[in-house]
This record gives sequence, structure tokens and C-alpha cells, in this order.
Amino acid sequence: RIRKSRPAKRLTPTAQYILLYHLQVERLEGLSAREMSNKLPYSYESITLGLTCLSDLELCQKVSDGAKSKIIHFTAKGKELWDKTKDFLIDPVEKRIYCDSLVTEQKFAQCNINALSHYTWLNPDNSQMFMMSKKELQNLIADKALRNINEFDGNIMIEVWKYPVVALLGNDNEWVDKLSLAISLRDDDDPRVEGEIERLINELEWKD
Repeated sequence: RIRKSRPAKRLTPTAQYILLYHLQVERLEGLSAREMSNKLPYSYESITLGLTCLSDLELCQKVSDGAKSKIIHFTAKGKELWDKTKDFLIDPVEKRIYCDSLVTEQKFAQCNINALSHYTWLNPDNSQMFMMSKKELQNLIADKALRNINEFDGNIMIEVWKYPVVALLGNDNEWVDKLSLAISLRDDDDPRVEGEIERLINELEWKD
């Protein structure tokens, strides 16, 4: 086939999810896109595009496995692979909004400083901090579950993320994953935050 799209210069949300899943949750080395579709919250077609993005950035290779199928081979392992991604990572947070209250029985993973405090020695913030998808936020707004929505401050901070929490499929996750958290806070200039993020990554148990 003649390729119509241009080679990727940054990770797409799906490609970043695949990579972070491989590093933190479960090794994907040697699997096909079809096999990954049973583990990841994406369709076969989306995973195929995500793998093409990873291949364009030379973070993985598509290796022929006989017949028509291809399997994935990552070009590095663990911390070395993570270090190779630094120029290609995207901020998982699409936007941040605030509100005074959130009235819903739906559960959302905690993010930002409060998630960092869960993983490290940093003290949590007094505000609640949740992540959700754009669609979930739209549903809450339609249900009038948020009071006094604004872009500046409130008792609750909501981060709208470009991809779900990186975790085993079907898990009810209370916290966002460590590497996505580190990416979302990399522009925070608080030395304490920078120090804890560095320690978080250095102490991470890589799955590959």
C-alpha cells in the first residue's frame, strides 16, 4: 500500500497509552495489534495506527511473524526506552477546569499533586483533583452535576485527559498512572514537585 499520512513527529494519545502500558502494566513485546486489542481500551484499527506512530519515532519495529501478521518489537527496554521518548511525549491533560462541588455517584481517578502525594512523601493539596474524559465532563455538565464551573479556582479541580488511566483493562483505578502523572506535572517549577517526580521515575518498577 502507498502510505498517505506523514510520519509522526510526536506521540498520539493511543501510541503514548500503548507505550506507557508496556512500561508500567504489562509487557507487550512480541504481540500483534489483534492481541493487544484484548488488553487495551482501543479498537484494533486505533492500535494499528498507534503502533505505526511508535514505529515512525523508532520506538518500536513491526516484525513479520509469517503469513500476514506482524508483531511488535520495542527498540529499547525499561528506563532506556522511557528516556528515548522524552522529545515525543504529549501532555495527557487537554484542559483544567474548576468547580465548587461535584454531585455524582460516578468515581474518577485522582490526579495532579494529590496523586503525586499518594506515590511520594509530598503533602496533598486541600482541593480535590480528578481526571476524566471529555465525554464524561460533557455528561456531567449536561446532568448539571457541577456547580460554579470556571477556569481559575474552586474546591475541585478537574483535568480532562486525552486517554484513560493506564492500567489493566476493567480495573477501577483510584489514581492516575505514575508516568502520565510525571508528564502532566513536568512544567511545574516547584523544586519539591520536581524532586519527587524524579524519585518516582527512578524507583519505578519497569515491566519490560
